[in-house]
Amino acid sequence: MLATFHPVTLEQDETPQHVGQWLAALAKADRPVVFTAPNADTGGRLVLERIQDFVRAHRASRLVLNLGTAAYFSLMRSAAAMVGNSSSGLIEAPSFGLPAVNVGERQRGRGAGG
Repeated sequence: MLATFHPVTLEQDETPQHVGQWLAALAKADRPVVFTAPNADTGGRLVLERIQDFVRAHRASRLVLNLGTAAYFSLMRSAAAMVGNSSSGLIEAPSFGLPAVNVGERQRGRGAGG
């Protein structure tokens, strides 16, 4: 699975809870996960630290700080699903036929591509 979670600036007080729930769901899925790094918004460092903790505890998971466009799209072609709150799950994922689970409110109101 491909996973990306960015902090929601208008909900920064809930970031620890939101990222915890997201990571707990990924752990329950019991599948290999490739994480991309969160953005630099307030709370991004916390999200990154929690992802790093997850990766240390789950050997089949990896964190990639910067894939670059070609490698990112290649990963989208081969992933089973995308889980997180990145606009990429709405915009690029449909072009690859990649199922995407959009969590939280970050993308509310944004149209999907395809």
